[in-house]
Amino acid sequence: VLRADRMIVRQDAQGFNQGTAYGNLVTFRQKRDGVDEYVDGSAERIEYDSKTDKVELFTNAWLKRDKDELRGNYVSYEGSTEFYQAIGGSTSANNSTSPGRVTVVMQPKPKVQATAPK
Repeated sequence: VLRADRMIVRQDAQGFNQGTAYGNLVTFRQKRDGVDEYVDGSAERIEYDSKTDKVELFTNAWLKRDKDELRGNYVSYEGSTEFYQAIGGSTSANNSTSPGRVTVVMQPKPKVQATAPK
């Protein structure tokens, strides 16, 4: 699901879609394969490529997968490999350019309890 103020979608000869969505804010939700979980995100611009199953979020980007969250100027997520990354942008302070911040919150996996032999 992709919600935006404006969206441009193109389809290639093989039937794959590439789309760019713009808005204040654009939101998306995608169900993960094989599990009952979703990936949610928002940004001012989102680009999606169905051939590579890659979502790219630009400007005020936020992505949440299960209980893990990423925030940055740019966030990407590859659904087929479940690889994601966040990159900070530039901020201007006192006429100097410094790197923007990235926030990542990752939850530990629950421990699997070993069963005692019978």
